[in-house]
Amino acid sequence: MNFLNILNNLRLWLASLLRLEPAQPKQLYVREHLTFTDNQALNRIWYHGDPEELSQIYSQLGGAGFWSMSAKSRKIPKIHTGLPALIVDTLSQIVISDMLTIEISDSPAEQELLHKILEKNQFPELLEQSVSDTLIDGDGAFKITFHPEKSEFPALEFFSGNRVQYENQEIIFLTKYLKNSREFLLREIYGFGYVRYILTDASGIAVSLNSLGETQNLKDLIFDKKIRLAVPMKFRSSKRYKGRGQSIFDRKRGCFDALDESWSQYMGAVRKSQPKTYIPSALADYNPQTGEPMRPDPFEDNYIITGSNMAEDGKNQITSVQPEIQTECYLSAYMTALDLCLQGLISPSTLGIDVKKLDNAEAQREKEKATLYTRNRIITVLQKILPELFQAVIWTYYAEHELDFPEHLKISVPWGEYANPSFESQVETIGKAKSSRIMSNEAVVEELYGDTKPDDWKQAEIERLNQADGLILSDEEVF
Repeated sequence: MNFLNILNNLRLWLASLLRLEPAQPKQLYVREHLTFTDNQALNRIWYHGDPEELSQIYSQLGGAGFWSMSAKSRKIPKIHTGLPALIVDTLSQIVISDMLTIEISDSPAEQELLHKILEKNQFPELLEQSVSDTLIDGDGAFKITFHPEKSEFPALEFFSGNRVQYENQEIIFLTKYLKNSREFLLREIYGFGYVRYILTDASGIAVSLNSLGETQNLKDLIFDKKIRLAVPMKFRSSKRYKGRGQSIFDRKRGCFDALDESWSQYMGAVRKSQPKTYIPSALADYNPQTGEPMRPDPFEDNYIITGSNMAEDGKNQITSVQPEIQTECYLSAYMTALDLCLQGLISPSTLGIDVKKLDNAEAQREKEKATLYTRNRIITVLQKILPELFQAVIWTYYAEHELDFPEHLKISVPWGEYANPSFESQVETIGKAKSSRIMSNEAVVEELYGDTKPDDWKQAEIERLNQADGLILSDEEVF
């Protein structure tokens, strides 16, 4: 016991000697590598998919990535897979193709008017381009203008994020002009109840709108404070640039860089693995004029001239050697980089990439969930901003023609379901539910045909099924 007491006292004494002092705060400095405008420009270069443009911009940015390092050497094969543009274009097409119609409840006149305005502005193509621009730049905005001399309907335009600024509740559209080697910048300020125009020169000094023929007829507007003739759009807010949107390329550029590197290395290995043929000088072809050995072009440099065998019993013979490529290693690196590029954005099967050929239909549908989540995020934003845009468009038309504008318009934009199951699988599933008596004939017909058949056809089908099930008796059975 005495020994234990001594150890305990020793432990307490050592603990009393240990003094833990709190860490002192340090001043940490991190300099941002790119401004918001530079970041948008870099994302645009990735979307363009030109290897030469990527080499040029990364040679200026520096760094240790593939495009930065390969820009210093011309011997490294630089191949761009084009995956960023493929992701954006595919997502845009998926979203627009599922858009069903535009409905204005209890207002057939306004609905017909809206359809005419959208048809005049080629709205499906405009919407697809606006979705693509927003995915690339992070945000953008629709602008509504009216030119009576050109058309009786309002004009719709979309400005991508590199031509838009946001201040409080104002949306500022930027347009550059060049006249007599002088640069001008037009700032169109759209707020609730007003539109203002400011023209500045290259030094930022305001000049008269009459300085340019394109701006001399512009006049400030004041109207209803409930209306703003511009609607912003962004699918995700940026955590770095306050008040701006986030591009889907942000946080993925490193993965795209690694994908291009792995594919370029793979193709470089394929090029270097061409069969090499060793030809003794005695058997080589010579130029009859100069007497020098004939050489192939650099790309097809597939044989090497060696010295002749001068031994007494030596033989001069041609031998070929085929280098071995570590295909599995290159392919594994490529597939890993590809998975990182697509993570959280889109599934490989949506892009037509068959990673595993043994997947059944259910597994393929599970893979589509990544695409479904991204699509739902885009559609959620569109379902919110499109009714606001359409209402502003209709208001502009009525205001310019001095007509009474209905205050409350119930505008809805429904979308279809993505990755619908096949008709055969629906029949099998619904058939089991009907045989188990957990679905009525009305529910069966609606689930199977939905909006693909008219209501009178579906009603006749329901009656036929009810009669087949004995729920409705024929005239002969009644009497």
